[in-house]
Amino acid sequence: MIKIISTILAAIFIFTGCGFKVIKKSELINFSIAEIDTSGDKRINYKLKNKLLLFSKNKDNKIIYLNIISEKNKKIKEKNTNNEISKYEMTINISLEIKDDNGKLLDKISISEKSEYKVAKYHSTTRKNEKEEEAMLVNILANKILDEIAFKLNDL
Repeated sequence: MIKIISTILAAIFIFTGCGFKVIKKSELINFSIAEIDTSGDKRINYKLKNKLLLFSKNKDNKIIYLNIISEKNKKIKEKNTNNEISKYEMTINISLEIKDDNGKLLDKISISEKSEYKVAKYHSTTRKNEKEEEAMLVNILANKILDEIAFKLNDL
C-alpha cells in the first residue's frame, strides 16, 4: 500500500514540474506579411492571398515576403457499375518561399491537401460541390501555412 501511494506521489511531482506550457497561437504569430507574389491556379491564389493578408496589418512585427506557387489536380476517384464517374479527388499543392525584408530566403515550405466530392445529377451542382471543396481546402491550407510560418520564424 505504501509503495502505491509513494508511486502516485512521485508521479504527481514529476508531471507537475515538467515545464510543459501551452502555447497560444496568437502569441506565435509575430510577423507581418508585406507582399505576396503568386503563380499557378488563379482562383486558389486569390482566396489564399485574401486569407493570408489578414496578417499584414501589424507593422511592429517581423516583416516577411511570400512567394506562392499553387497547383490543383483533379482525378477520377470512383466509377459506378455503368462506368460513369461518381466521385472526383482534388489535390491542392502549395509551394511557398519565405523571404525577409532584405530579400534573403528564410525557408521553403511545401504543403498538400486532398479531398473528394461527389458527382451530382446536374453539372452545375457538381461544379458547386467542387468549388465548396476547393474553398474548404484553401481554408485548411491557409491555416497550415500560418502555422508553418509561425513555427519556422520562432525557431530562427
